[in-house]
Amino acid sequence: MTERKLLRSIAGATVIITLLGLITRGTGFVREILLANYFGLGADFDVYLVSIAFPLIIINTVTYLGQNYFVPKYNRIKSIDADSANHFTGYNLFIFTAAGSIITFILYIYSYDLLKSYLTGAGENELRTAVRLFNYFILSIPPASALSIITAYLNAEFRFDFPAYARLANNLFTILFIIILNSIIGIDSVPLALTVGMFLQFFLLYFYIRKISGVHIVLKFSRGSNSLKFDPDLIFVTLTEIIMLSFILIDRAFLAKVSPGGVAALNYAYTLYSLPISVLSIALGTAFLSKFSESASMNDDQALKNQLYNGIRITSLLYVPILFIFIVFGSDLIYIIFQRGKFDSSGTGMTNTALIYYSISLVFYAIFSLITKYLYGTHSFRYLLFIAVSGLIIKATLNIYFVDLLDFSGLALSTTIAYIVMTVFSLIPVARKIPGIIGRSSIDFIFFIIVSGASIISAFYIPSLAVDINSPADYLFLILFPAIFILNILVLNGAEVSMFDGIIAEIKIKVNKWKSNVRYF
Repeated sequence: MTERKLLRSIAGATVIITLLGLITRGTGFVREILLANYFGLGADFDVYLVSIAFPLIIINTVTYLGQNYFVPKYNRIKSIDADSANHFTGYNLFIFTAAGSIITFILYIYSYDLLKSYLTGAGENELRTAVRLFNYFILSIPPASALSIITAYLNAEFRFDFPAYARLANNLFTILFIIILNSIIGIDSVPLALTVGMFLQFFLLYFYIRKISGVHIVLKFSRGSNSLKFDPDLIFVTLTEIIMLSFILIDRAFLAKVSPGGVAALNYAYTLYSLPISVLSIALGTAFLSKFSESASMNDDQALKNQLYNGIRITSLLYVPILFIFIVFGSDLIYIIFQRGKFDSSGTGMTNTALIYYSISLVFYAIFSLITKYLYGTHSFRYLLFIAVSGLIIKATLNIYFVDLLDFSGLALSTTIAYIVMTVFSLIPVARKIPGIIGRSSIDFIFFIIVSGASIISAFYIPSLAVDINSPADYLFLILFPAIFILNILVLNGAEVSMFDGIIAEIKIKVNKWKSNVRYF
């Protein structure tokens, strides 16, 4: 396969994942805007963010486990016997739901002691509020555990759309729930809305798979030791994900040491920072993962080199301009997106400060997200765990030092430094496997920084000499910057153009198919 055809095939795989991600994460982002309007950087919202940290890590870990444990085993069993595969799905649905229920029960019993040891320095009223919100939110663990298997099953069957629709229904219900009950029960409306929305999503998907496949909960499954043989690498993958997710847990433990609203400011800044990561990087990483795995299994080092180099180049192309926008125009974005209701100008200033510190690591973390897919594809699970542990140690150590020096912004800076170090560590095995790739990628990275900086200057500061403008978010910038950015793409060597050509072609196919369906009905 030529490089141009390779990039087009990756683009095709990326499109559907990106569009579905935009649907679900877009409504989730609207929910965050709503929370900013109702709660701003208030003390109650700080307490809420701290209270959901533990169960949120559990939910995300279980979701990841469902994907990485269930899908390969399901496909292996299905290749032997389709009926046994459905039975296997029902059995795991029971196991995951039961495990989630047990975890919820244990967390409920020890909720006060757990949060008391976590929130050192918090007052009794704050602690009791945190325990109440915590107990509301842990009720979402059982349905989330079941959803991890149901979603994994549908992904294994290449039914990507309905999980996205169910998540969309969850997000819309959550938004409506908060709008209606916020004035009555205040901050309690948030974890209650999230929990009820999770149950709604579960029931929608459970009845859907019952309808299309007849899958139902079963209490026993036996298929032979070979099909259910435990993969020890799963331990390393699970620990890696838990450690990566623990960064938020570490930050929120510093609630008593940061200024009021500091934890909330970090949350809003990271929400904005992670938006392009959650859409673009996940889509690109998912598309490239299959290519990495295929080339690694065939010992095709040249293909691996080309794929990884193109991936890093495309990532730099996409994220360097976003980095400049976040740093130069971050306060304007925050003002437009969040500043309303209880989110005032001081909240904008605090959130922008945190965003600037986070943004320094944006390109590095995006590249790291891509390289982790390469390391997964080449089965470097133990080294990924080493990177995660190293990042956690750096993060925790720098938090202690920077929180006294820079207040809440120090927590954002420690995250940035940890991400940069993790990216450097991830490049070490890549440099050994593919000599010369670091030098080529570094040159491209510097080139994109120079070109994007020139685009910023051309699009904003030059017009400002001729036109009296007072706001960085001037219409001239909004028109000129995308135009100059597209011009930058066109002067490249053609690889990125092939990628975007493939994306546009795939979108046209989806639109024409949708039009045909509309005419049919």
